[in-house]
Amino acid sequence: MPLQPAPPVQQRIRRPLIAPAWRPVAFSVFLVALVGLSTLSIGLHDKGTGTGFDNATLRWLLAHTSTGVQQLLLGLSEPTLVLVLLAAIALIAGLMRRWDVVALAVVGPAVALILTEVVLKPIVHRLFGLRFELSHGLAQAGPAFPSGHETGLASLTTVLIILIGRAPLSRRVRIIGATVLALWAVAGAVGLVRSYYHYATDTVGGACVGVVCVVGVALILDATQAKIKSAPPR
Repeated sequence: MPLQPAPPVQQRIRRPLIAPAWRPVAFSVFLVALVGLSTLSIGLHDKGTGTGFDNATLRWLLAHTSTGVQQLLLGLSEPTLVLVLLAAIALIAGLMRRWDVVALAVVGPAVALILTEVVLKPIVHRLFGLRFELSHGLAQAGPAFPSGHETGLASLTTVLIILIGRAPLSRRVRIIGATVLALWAVAGAVGLVRSYYHYATDTVGGACVGVVCVVGVALILDATQAKIKSAPPR
């Protein structure tokens, strides 16, 4: 009886970044963030003053938060912290040969920051409105929409939320983790507004950029991986 060839070794099935059941939700979040970003970009174009929402938010924060809380919350959006955590995620994922996670942690936030600093800030040209006394007179602060600090923080927290969503954890743990990360992003925005770094709408715009870019990259990576798997062998 002739020997039968050994069956091919099956590769370990890797989970997608976003589970198929959650992709409609992720795409809806992507669209909402994109519409929000577009609306704010148009409405705040060439503006140098706060909106009613901005002014009301700042008044409330001044009345209900102390200087100590302000400094603590401001540290939550520190770019060094964001970059170190993203680098750690990419490094660990690389050691595990999860190149899709590496791309998510590197490409998503990088695109978000480039979009914020190189594209949107010059185009929208929303000035913060503070004036500083200089030797030659008065000079207005530079473009502030979207907030680069909040863009970085929202990119990081969105990456972590996606990773928590695909981790083998209970539903309760995932919900708690995602809620804590979302609150981290909000707290960072509060610190920026309370410290007079940005208007509140600047931080909302930054959060929208982070969500759009990271979720968009995750959806593209999953779609690409699914297309490669479904391609017939040559």
